[in-house]
Amino acid sequence: MRFILFFAFLAVLATAVSAWTKEDHEIFDLVSALEGSEGKGTTFYSWLDVPPTASLAQINKAYRKKSMQLHPDKNPGVKGIQERFARLGVIAKTLRSSEGRKRYDFFYKNGVPKWRGTGYYYSRFRPGLSIVLVFLTLLTSALQYLVQKMNHNRDLKKVRQTIHDARLAAWGQKMIPLEGRRKV
Repeated sequence: MRFILFFAFLAVLATAVSAWTKEDHEIFDLVSALEGSEGKGTTFYSWLDVPPTASLAQINKAYRKKSMQLHPDKNPGVKGIQERFARLGVIAKTLRSSEGRKRYDFFYKNGVPKWRGTGYYYSRFRPGLSIVLVFLTLLTSALQYLVQKMNHNRDLKKVRQTIHDARLAAWGQKMIPLEGRRKV
């Protein structure tokens, strides 16, 4: 009982450790907002027009250039320019911070999870009905074979024990067959 409680406690701790952080959620929101406004597949790097290996100086230079293009004072009357400019500032802040850039690079390489109603989730492989049925058939066949093999070994052991007991009763303790004619 203690082991079950211990493993349940470890499972609860593991889920708490593997949760997304506040910064991760901010990155996810930024990526989805950026893709929504600039187009699918747009990354922080492609929007700033810098390579993923860009230095801090290159990021700052690209930010200044992009901020001149998107500044609300330079573009009066353009719809959504203030949101785009604010998003640019948050993206630049994320890429300037070493921890933020490290987190973004992780999701840049491994993919950003998508919002699924109650939280962010990665798209995972969902097997179809035929794959599940084939897997279950193979699994049950393997288990049936295993059970039959165990039953065969048990029955073989019983037969050998019965033969041994019969020989012991017929020949005695020395297990030497009697010579001569036998009356059956």
